[in-house]
Amino acid sequence: MARFKAYPLLAAVDAGDLTRVCQLLGDGADPNQRSKRPAYTPLPLAALRGHAGICRALLDAGAKRMERVNRDEGNELELAARGGHIDVCRELLMNFNYPQRKLSSAAIAAAYWDQPEVLRQLLTAGALITEKVFATLSPEARATLLAVRSQLVGEHLDDRLAPASAPLRDIERM
Repeated sequence: MARFKAYPLLAAVDAGDLTRVCQLLGDGADPNQRSKRPAYTPLPLAALRGHAGICRALLDAGAKRMERVNRDEGNELELAARGGHIDVCRELLMNFNYPQRKLSSAAIAAAYWDQPEVLRQLLTAGALITEKVFATLSPEARATLLAVRSQLVGEHLDDRLAPASAPLRDIERM
């Protein structure tokens, strides 16, 4: 909390203090205020920490989607996916129309960090993992992706793992 001392809203988000966040927003705090170092706005920080209720309050106050938090981290959806914060991912997906590349980037993060429920949610939301990307994944991430794929096959959602031109059986052989 000390690292955001100059930013009361970010400090409250970092601490997971929903009451304080709501109070600050009610008093006019900017839901898109950016800190200097580390460079965060409240929404990606709440996503990183897994605070779904705080995300909802920030979204209600007009928080905007970020392209990237900084050069080392993705956007708020990717941060939530890495941490397995499915409720946060759900809030973000309901409020923002993410382009497919952002959905896919978050799905790759979910596979890499072994977050199968989040991966499933992202694939059903439209994330696409191409054969080329699949080939670059670690064996562990491939295993997570294939396990989720096997669940989705019965639901006819397995086409989210590769374009129609790349049969899924080719991906399974990799």
